[in-house]
Formats: sequence, structure tokens, C-alpha cells
Amino acid sequence: MVKTFFPLAFSSLTDRGLVRRNNEDVSAVEDGCFVLADGMGGHNAGEVAAQMAVESFLEKAKQLPIGPREEMAAFCKQAILYANSSVYTAGVDHPEWKGMGTTLTALLFVEKIVFVTHVGDSRAYRMREGGLKQLTVDHTVMNRIKGVEASLFKHVLTRAVGTQKSVKPQVQSFPVHPKDCYLICSDGLTNHVPDDEILEIMSESRSLQAKTESFVKKAKARGGSDNITVVLIEVEE
Repeated sequence: MVKTFFPLAFSSLTDRGLVRRNNEDVSAVEDGCFVLADGMGGHNAGEVAAQMAVESFLEKAKQLPIGPREEMAAFCKQAILYANSSVYTAGVDHPEWKGMGTTLTALLFVEKIVFVTHVGDSRAYRMREGGLKQLTVDHTVMNRIKGVEASLFKHVLTRAVGTQKSVKPQVQSFPVHPKDCYLICSDGLTNHVPDDEILEIMSESRSLQAKTESFVKKAKARGGSDNITVVLIEVEE
């Protein structure tokens, strides 16, 4: 597996929320790779898609060759394409899972670089020197149209892992600084907690576990309309 230059501390928490019968969010952490998937599909297929996507991505990520930044970014793209193929093929082979899909957002820390690989509307944020930056773009219809009706399409995805034979992932890389704090979350959080409050919680001088618990508690207090998953990563000196 890849090596990180800075030590990383992290905390993750998932919750079914107050409305959904199942939790179709899946997250995993393995040797500098942090992955989150928010599944969709009937007959528990969303949960299947999310689990399969996370496992497939991690399987590929373990093989990441250390080399030029561009080559590693291309490998991250291949990892998500591999996950897409795994989920899509399973949906074709199993009629009860037909049409299943999932978001997938991953942070892969390699030496002094973090690679952000993303499809869907789960999000990755970075807090640095008191400022918050969203590192991902929501792949939703709302981001393509403007006007009063745009909010009606807030949750309609334009890209997802596994729903089509191919997918176009967003892959970026950024230098890692000591004291950076990163957040990966499903839309069960961002539907209820705006960016200014995300920054407020991330800035608190509490443990990462306490912050993840605070995120989930706040989302549930405001309705908990979806599954809520939060992964916080802090770069130590």
C-alpha cells in the first residue's frame, strides 16, 4: 500500500438517520486511503452497490505505483473505473439489482500529496488556516441548470458509479500541509448542515470523534432525512 509523509488521525461515523429503513452508506479506511459511497437502488441494491464499489476501489488502490503525479492520478481514475465496472456487471448479472448505483468519493494520501477521486454528490472538504474549501463538484442536474426550478433536481445525479457501462470521474491532487483537516461526507449531512456550520464544527478544539458525533447529531436534529456518514481526517505534524 502507499505511504504517507505526515501522520494522519481520523474518525468516522455512520447513522441510518430518522427516515430511511436501511443504511446504504458505506465507508472504509485503509493505509492512507479513505473511501465513502452512498448507494441507491431498490431491494437493498444500494447497499450492495456501495459495498462493492468501496471494496473494488480499495482492491485497486492497494496496487498504486509510486511515480509521477500525473501517472498516480491516472491510476486513481482507473481505480474508480474498475469499481464502476464491478458494480455495473453485477447489476447486469443479477436482475434484482438492475439499475443499482452509488456515489464514490475517496481521498488517497501519498507522501505529501492527496488525490481526490469522485463521482456523485457525496463531498470532500478541506479546512486550512481557518478556511473551508469544497474539493469536489456535485454531479447533479441542479448544477447544470439555473433558475427557480433548479432546486427540484438537487438530488438527481448526472453521474454515478455502476449505473452505466462507463463513467467520467473527477480526479484532482493537492499538496498536503500539516494541520490540514479533511472531511468526506454523504449528502445526509450536507442536506441539513451548511458549509458555514461545517467549518464551525471542524474548527472546534475537540476530538475528531466528538466532531463526527456533533455532525451526525446536528443532521438528525434537523430531520435526518437520509443516511448520514462522516469521515474526518487530520494531518498531524
